[in-house]
Amino acid sequence: MPVDEDTLSALVDAARLSTPQLESIAQGVLGASVANISNASTPAQQAKDMAVYAKQYGLLRELASAVIQYGSDRAGLQNLLLGSEAMTNQTEDQHGISVNALDIV
Repeated sequence: MPVDEDTLSALVDAARLSTPQLESIAQGVLGASVANISNASTPAQQAKDMAVYAKQYGLLRELASAVIQYGSDRAGLQNLLLGSEAMTNQTEDQHGISVNALDIV
């Protein structure tokens, strides 16, 4: 999956990250607060603004990595990252079991 602004927004949306969680990531990876990067009020738009900022400074991959690490226990993010590739060769019954196993969180 290529890392760009849209990919990062999808990761944040799937992980259901809040503004305080994005703030923690922004401080750690970008060295700036969300308020200094974005005037937006929704996490989805804040994430897009963070992605633009990160791209400007060559930190897009680092930002995506931090989002994945922060939300690694979230079923939505697991399904986004593993859904299409990990389940390609499974039978229909196995597919249902795998998807349900990821949704237990």
